[in-house]
Amino acid sequence: MEFWNSMDPTAKKYIMIVVGFMILYAIGVVIYMKQKKNKTAKWLANNPTAAKVYIVNNSNLVRSNGLQINSVDGQIPVTFVETTKTGFYLLPGTHVVESTFTTTRPGVMYRNVSTTYGPTKQELTVEANKTYHYSFDRKNETYEFTEV
Repeated sequence: MEFWNSMDPTAKKYIMIVVGFMILYAIGVVIYMKQKKNKTAKWLANNPTAAKVYIVNNSNLVRSNGLQINSVDGQIPVTFVETTKTGFYLLPGTHVVESTFTTTRPGVMYRNVSTTYGPTKQELTVEANKTYHYSFDRKNETYEFTEV
């Protein structure tokens, strides 16, 4: 407390502004996440037969991978997050999923080397109330879609 009282009033003002912005940002993130969760829950209530598709990223300490779903049938996908797993929902039937895969590894001449595959479109067929894994095989440079 003594440190705060001995501080220049201008410095106190800047610190209070920064802390205020941080608090407002945190509140905004919480509100956004609640709205997104409610929107997804409402969509699931209207579509109880939706299939759940988990996105599988095989990252390790040396290489980081990212599989991004750009669109489903030209629309923004309905996504979910469960602890450390992410994914998206699909209604039963055949869908065109546009996705991009990026892998990053440490470089020799440069700090990081990133390789991006896509965006590409894949045709996926799902059945009602089933669970699937969607991933990218770097060795074969192909997308994989399997039922769990």
